[in-house]
Amino acid sequence: MAAMVHRGALGAESAPRSSHVARHDRGRAATVATGGALRPSIGEFLSPCEGKSPTLGGTWQEAQVGTGTGTGTAGSAGAGDDVRGTLAGVYVAVVGPGAGATAEDLARATALGEALARAGAVVVTGGMGGVMRAAAAGATAAGGTAVGILPGASRDSGSAEHTVLVTTGLGEMRNALVVRAADAVVAVGGSWGTLSEVALAVRTGTPVVALGGWDLPDGGPRPAADVAEAVREVRRAVGR
Repeated sequence: MAAMVHRGALGAESAPRSSHVARHDRGRAATVATGGALRPSIGEFLSPCEGKSPTLGGTWQEAQVGTGTGTGTAGSAGAGDDVRGTLAGVYVAVVGPGAGATAEDLARATALGEALARAGAVVVTGGMGGVMRAAAAGATAAGGTAVGILPGASRDSGSAEHTVLVTTGLGEMRNALVVRAADAVVAVGGSWGTLSEVALAVRTGTPVVALGGWDLPDGGPRPAADVAEAVREVRRAVGR
């Protein structure tokens, strides 16, 4: 049976403290006020690993995280595109590469997580690093909820930016749980694991939007040029 921990107020959780919880608390403490929402400082986001991915040793490249102005690499939702509350109660899976994520993937995933959280969506990921960690960081920094569904049996293997971590012990088969837990899927970047999640979404009829990544045949994901368009496509797909 999957194990789960949920943390409410900082320092108050329903399970005994672990090294994961301690890392989460330190990450929550290292936020800065930006544009009316709390964001992780990009320096804090990178410095604990000295420029390295926290999971599989990939390199974090310096990236400009979207600021909600509709400018920059991430192309976050513009100031005139008020999406607040439009996805309340909707679960959106953000999938993408871990250690192989590019700087653009990370910036887009962070801005996407923030935009989805502002829209009221619950962000679901595979719980690990790269795009998964970045999307969770954006969501929780904006006051939202990020659920990580882990491949392993220990919550300590997950990224501390998530609000909730669920262990499965299923390895790569947990990809099916990520997809089936969501009302819509957004793929950021490309990898073999990401491709499996996209394929599962298409085969099971779960709407899927692609933000960058690999070229796929017609009938697959709905392409989006930037984060704002990805959120609009999700809203359209779920009737919001």
